Amino acid sequence: MSESKRRVALFLVLVAAMALVFPLCLANEEVLVDSYPEENADIWFSIKGLHPSVDADLSGFGQCFLTGDVPYNITTATFHMKKNESPTGMAHAVLYAMAGTFGVDGKPTGSPLATSDDFDVSALTVDFELVNFTFVGDEQFGMQIGTHYCIVYENPIEGFIDSSNYTAFSLDNSSPTHNGNWAYYNNDAWSVALTRDSIFYVYGVEFVPEVKDLTDTADVAEWLLFGLIFVPIGIIFFWAVCKRK
Repeated sequence: MSESKRRVALFLVLVAAMALVFPLCLANEEVLVDSYPEENADIWFSIKGLHPSVDADLSGFGQCFLTGDVPYNITTATFHMKKNESPTGMAHAVLYAMAGTFGVDGKPTGSPLATSDDFDVSALTVDFELVNFTFVGDEQFGMQIGTHYCIVYENPIEGFIDSSNYTAFSLDNSSPTHNGNWAYYNNDAWSVALTRDSIFYVYGVEFVPEVKDLTDTADVAEWLLFGLIFVPIGIIFFWAVCKRK
C-alpha cells in the first residue's frame, strides 16, 4: 500500500474515533459564574410561607447578578440555609430575568428561565450549610454574556411550613458589597432591599451548541449510533485499501 493511501486510511480511522470522543468533549467543566460567600453572613431570616406567599411571611429570596464575558449554561445554584424543626415539601432554585436597575431595585420578572430539580426541605439540617440545587437537561438555561439575572430560592408550593417548622437563609445585613441586590417574595410580589445581600453561588458550564448529557438515554443512544456508523466505515475503508496493496 502506498504512503498516500496509508495516510488517507489512517485519517478516516481517526475521524471515526473522534466521533466517539467528541460528545464527551462537550461535557465541559463546571465553573463559578458569580457568588457572595458565606463569610459575609451576619444575620438570618426565616421563610415561613408556602410559595407564592400572599401575606407578610417570606416564601422566597435571592440575588441579582451579572454574567461575565463568557456565556454559560446554568448547572447549580447554592444558598446558605438551615431548617427549624420539621418543614416538608419540595423547594426549588429558579433563574429569572431581571427587571429594574441592577444594584438598585433589580428583581425577578416574567416566567422562570430555569428551574432546579426538586429539593426536599426535610433534608436540611438545623445548622447552616451550603445547599446545592441542580439544574439538568433543558433546565440548563444558556445565560448570555454581560446580562443581568436573578437567582432565587422558592419555598415549597405545598407541604408543611408554619411559624415553627420553616426554612431559613443567611445574608449580609451590615456591610453588603456585592454589586447586585437582594430580592424577597411576600405579599404576592417580589420586593427589594438595598441594604442586604444574599449568600449565594451560581455555577455553569461554558455554552456550546448542544451539551451532551451522558446520563440521558437519548444522548447516549445518539452517541453510540454515531460511533456504530462511522467506526465500521473507517475499518472497512482501511481494510479495502490494504487489500489493494
